[in-house]
Amino acid sequence: MPGIVDLGSERAAVVRRLNRSDVPVVAWLLLPKDQGYWFNAGNAPQALDRYEQFRLWSAEQNLVWAGVGLNIEPDIRDLAALGRTRGRMILKLLPRLFHIRQMRHARTAYRALVALIHASGYPVESYQFPLIADERRVGSTVLQRLAGWWIFPWIVRFG
Repeated sequence: MPGIVDLGSERAAVVRRLNRSDVPVVAWLLLPKDQGYWFNAGNAPQALDRYEQFRLWSAEQNLVWAGVGLNIEPDIRDLAALGRTRGRMILKLLPRLFHIRQMRHARTAYRALVALIHASGYPVESYQFPLIADERRVGSTVLQRLAGWWIFPWIVRFG
């Protein structure tokens, strides 16, 4: 199933149809594009709000989920800007190497989100770029800090 961007009745109907057919469905949570689309260090509060909205919508619509998927990736607006203005965007990203406090706050927020999802009875899946697994293997976080998803190595352990 594509990621869940909208919490509408049409999507609920599709999920209910899959539920009736005993097809396990994992809710891949996403944000609107103007909030970054994927979860990252810059939108952790919105990610928590999104889960609450999803939880209420699921209860109202009587939806059954096999789990919840979290995709921790760069802000989609950053990726679009990088494609248009590489040089200027790289200059914008470089200060993120030093945003250690923001990353710690985001890591704490995502830990709380994973705990909340588990408390709701769902397993958590996490999705990653293969490049991040390579970076983690060599003990680096440079690319993750630049992209705003340094929290990812922690969350992957809960997938």
